[in-house]
Amino acid sequence: MRGLFSYKGKRIQLYYRYLNIWYTFFFSIPSLTLAAWLCWKNLTNIVSVIDGNQKARPQIIMLGILVSGLIFLTIAVSLIGMKRSKENGGYFSRLQRCQWLLKYLIKNNLVDTKKIKTETGSKELIRVPKVYYRKKDSLDCFTFELGGKNHKEFLMMGSVLEELFLGDLVEIDRKPMLVTYKLLLDTIERRLSIREVKAENGSIEIMEGVSWEYDKMPNMLISGGIGGGKTYFIYTLIKVFMEIGTVKIADPKKSDLGVLADLPAFKGHVVMEKEEIFRLLEDSFEMMIKRYKYMREHENYTMGKNYVFYEMPPYVVIVDEWAAFFSTLDYKETDRVLKVLMPLILQGRQAGVYMIIALQRPDAQSLPNGIRDNLLAKVSLGRLSELGYKMTYGVRPYGPVMMVC
Repeated sequence: MRGLFSYKGKRIQLYYRYLNIWYTFFFSIPSLTLAAWLCWKNLTNIVSVIDGNQKARPQIIMLGILVSGLIFLTIAVSLIGMKRSKENGGYFSRLQRCQWLLKYLIKNNLVDTKKIKTETGSKELIRVPKVYYRKKDSLDCFTFELGGKNHKEFLMMGSVLEELFLGDLVEIDRKPMLVTYKLLLDTIERRLSIREVKAENGSIEIMEGVSWEYDKMPNMLISGGIGGGKTYFIYTLIKVFMEIGTVKIADPKKSDLGVLADLPAFKGHVVMEKEEIFRLLEDSFEMMIKRYKYMREHENYTMGKNYVFYEMPPYVVIVDEWAAFFSTLDYKETDRVLKVLMPLILQGRQAGVYMIIALQRPDAQSLPNGIRDNLLAKVSLGRLSELGYKMTYGVRPYGPVMMVC
């Protein structure tokens, strides 16, 4: 019953097409009222000019200029105010999204139409199907009622909404007779500088409204092509985790992350050679085992508590260009890597040991044995192909994922 009567948002109506005009008129009412009052006060002079008396003509001309200027100024201020509201994500920004969707529905015949006869011929009546819009936290939610003639079309609206609003579809919520698409819009305006990104209470705010709760969604998969911002994003994670814990970095291509090895703060924390990467993963596995032993032997050992309870910092291992590294391994080397990598990913969360793997193409050859599925936090940088999204998320990214564009 609670789901049946849950708030879906405001229903999009046909009159939304004309709301900008009506709002402009509404904002102009004070000026129109003042103009009417001025005309009423000068009614005698206006009538005399109409009757041919030219003495009051200059005064009436000035009155006309004043009234016209007042109305024009009010309309201009109204339009500027509505434009600013759209730019700042205010009410008129939300109204504009409703109007865009309404226009799409009409243009693509996703509305009910009926012709009725009139005295002068006939006219077409348009009835908009039950479509709702609401703003919930950082997401824009569009709800469509199913079961009508547009049932199939409404089930496929996710990609349409992404294209209409240039946003990212992050979740599809299905209920009886309803489907809700939740989009993250205005991604550029939501970006944070690297200095603004902080870790607090087991969570990192990646951008406004998008956080990674690394204690609840341990381990991360990062995908993205050249120029998508993958390296800069990894730099941000390195900076954040360096402030609260230990970061180990592997760069098999000896490129963007490898240069950090020359900095004093990263001495002993960056590896690039194959054997060094082997040892890094094995040492991280040993670190996880030691942490579990420390927790079990702690005088305040409490079942179910994680590393935070025992005041241990996070231990994060970042491997960039994973595919370039994994593709060079022979059978024995692959077995050596997976022998420690799988336990790190599956068991590391409670001990505070996390894996972050970055690559351009997260296919099954590079991430075998369910590794991809157990990297719970998934981030795609830039725009990927449909196949690229499927490789990253398993399905189109509908759910608790992050897409940073």
